[in-house]
Amino acid sequence: MDTIIERLQEAGAQHKGTDLGGLLQWAALHVAGQDEAMAELRKDLETEERERLRLESALNVAKEAAESALAAITAGMFEPVELSRDYTGHINIMAGHGDPDYLNKSGNSIRHIDLREKPPRKKKTANYD
Repeated sequence: MDTIIERLQEAGAQHKGTDLGGLLQWAALHVAGQDEAMAELRKDLETEERERLRLESALNVAKEAAESALAAITAGMFEPVELSRDYTGHINIMAGHGDPDYLNKSGNSIRHIDLREKPPRKKKTANYD
């Protein structure tokens, strides 16, 4: 910027006392003033950028702390995992209600699943000899 200001001042000095000389001197002063204003704005921008980076860093630290706290809280909790579904109760209920999809031609349940843990006891037969 100094070269532009210097050139404007030199050209203004050459045309001193004319309207062109006055315009060139005004332009040199205006450019110098704009240069000072831009330097202040750049300084403010640099300060704001440093503050933004500091706050962003603090926010990331707080986020990591919150995530680690949440992980510590949920570490003791188990997440239920569904390995398979048991449809036997549904099949037995549907057959009991007479749904044709769960009955054979004679009307008996063909898909009944025995849910007992122990096998049924053997029936005693009466011996009347």
